[in-house]
Amino acid sequence: MHMGTVSSMEPNVLLRKIFESLSDAVFIIDAADRIIFDCNPAVERIFGYSPGELRGSSSERLHLSRERYLEFGRDSEKVLDAGGSYNSCFAMRRKDGSVFTSEHTVTGLRDEQGRLVAAVSVVRDLTPQRVVDRTLQLSEARFQALFENAAVGMVMVNVSGRIMRANPAFCAMLGSPEEELRGKTILEITHPDDIHLSKAKFEFEKDCSRRIVHLTKRYLRRDRSFVWARVTAKWICDTEDNPLFCVTVVQDLTREKQIEETLRTSEQKLRNFLNGLDELVFEFDAQGIYLNVWTSDEGLLVRPRGELVGRGVDEVVGTELGARLREAFARVLRREEGETLEYLLQIGGRERWFLARIAPIPSFDGTSRTVSFLAREITERKQLEERQHQIEEALRRSDQLKSELISTAAHELRTPLTAIQGFAELLTDEGFGLFDPQVQKEFLLEIRHQSEALNKIIDVMVDMTRIEAGIPIALDLQPVEPDRILRRAVKAFRLKFPARRFEDDEIEATPSPILIDADRLEQVLDNILSNAVKYSPPDRPITISAACRKEDYLVWIIDRGKGMTQEQAGQVFEKFFRADTSNTALGGLGLGMSIAKGIIEAHGGRIWVESEPGAGATFFFTLPLAVS
Repeated sequence: MHMGTVSSMEPNVLLRKIFESLSDAVFIIDAADRIIFDCNPAVERIFGYSPGELRGSSSERLHLSRERYLEFGRDSEKVLDAGGSYNSCFAMRRKDGSVFTSEHTVTGLRDEQGRLVAAVSVVRDLTPQRVVDRTLQLSEARFQALFENAAVGMVMVNVSGRIMRANPAFCAMLGSPEEELRGKTILEITHPDDIHLSKAKFEFEKDCSRRIVHLTKRYLRRDRSFVWARVTAKWICDTEDNPLFCVTVVQDLTREKQIEETLRTSEQKLRNFLNGLDELVFEFDAQGIYLNVWTSDEGLLVRPRGELVGRGVDEVVGTELGARLREAFARVLRREEGETLEYLLQIGGRERWFLARIAPIPSFDGTSRTVSFLAREITERKQLEERQHQIEEALRRSDQLKSELISTAAHELRTPLTAIQGFAELLTDEGFGLFDPQVQKEFLLEIRHQSEALNKIIDVMVDMTRIEAGIPIALDLQPVEPDRILRRAVKAFRLKFPARRFEDDEIEATPSPILIDADRLEQVLDNILSNAVKYSPPDRPITISAACRKEDYLVWIIDRGKGMTQEQAGQVFEKFFRADTSNTALGGLGLGMSIAKGIIEAHGGRIWVESEPGAGATFFFTLPLAVS
């Protein structure tokens, strides 16, 4: 399409084009008789008259009254005569009789002698703007009414986090007038423990201006007490999503928190009361599911309290007793009256008799859906018999373990003795010349190695004999830096087991040497690390750590093996104990940990283990920091 240029147009044509394209109504009015000389097409859109209907007529018909028309003429003439432009806003009338608000701008047209010959009046329809203004006014009024009269606290905060406005409810909540709060930051009235959370949420809201963010926090009152509140905040943004201010609704949770605390206190008192009873107290549903458990002695439970809730009684006490108890529950709920029964349980390998009282627990609607189960142990006489039985069983087990020790010791002694005998025979006169010097040296080294193993077995048995006799293990105490012994032991095991990974990055040194029998401490470490190597998967690390505490030096060794049950962990330092008694169990006398315990206790320290099935084991021991 061929495009022309403005410069190519005649000036009058150009002015006419501009005149006709304006969106505001434009009137050219004769200055002498106030007759409309010309007007543009926009008058029809604004006033409803076509330009032809208005040309040659007075503009009086467009005004609400003759008085207003004359007043407009006088006011505008004064301004035009003085050489200025007249501006005013007033109501005008359309052809259909409707009234609208208009904005007028009147300028004068003068001839070459400077005489006023005509006036150009530009009329703009302000109706759309008035609608917008009115809508904004109504919206602001509604917000103002909501803000001032809301039962919950409301706060307006600027982008720097300072309070712009606070409603009466929020002021009452904090016990401060609005004038005192205005200008403060939200963090200034936030509990110190919640400042980090509030700051993070405030910044998060600004980054996510389209989201409403909720949090629960504490505000500081004027008297420095605090009030719990549930906060809902939303940033108000401009058209380009830049945050302008934040509107925050604050609901006082003090009453709720007080109720929660009262309930928590009541529940705790009830729990303490029930836990303080000598009896066991349970709550069961009609199907025999454990709902609640209270006891002051978890040793009377078949399983730990945490493992009971949610389980069926059959699963816990067995199907035979479980069926009997479920039948009793059904009778109690059906008859709405309690009953008693006696039952026998195996707890910790012991038989225990209990007398139980079962009663219905009424609900809010008066019906009973659960039962209380209060059980008291009645086995005092049988406990004496059971203790006697345990003593006898312990003696029998001790004899059995000693027999096993003798058998195991014989087996363990036979291995190095057989090796020593075999290599010695190879080095007799008949076979001496059959091997070169290097091979002969290797044979001698193996004999020495087996002799050392034999000596260790004998040392273990001697130590065990001293422990059995109640004689403390003799120590050669010397000032020693324990961290060096730990690292030396780790280095030895790395050389002995190059494929295994040992972590010793967190071994802390003591400020000064402490009294230790270095050889005995190495014996303890050898026992613990040997067990860690035996029972840890080859691809899992073994961690050795140590820390210097106020009164002692704490060492802990972590393996990632199959772990132990609580019962096994409680027996691991007993004589002859072995956690794995299967046919595939690794060899050993079962005395190493018992001797390790004797050595540590002889130093004045303590040794223990923490373990769970499948989670490995952590062995701890302490050494006093005393240097004399």
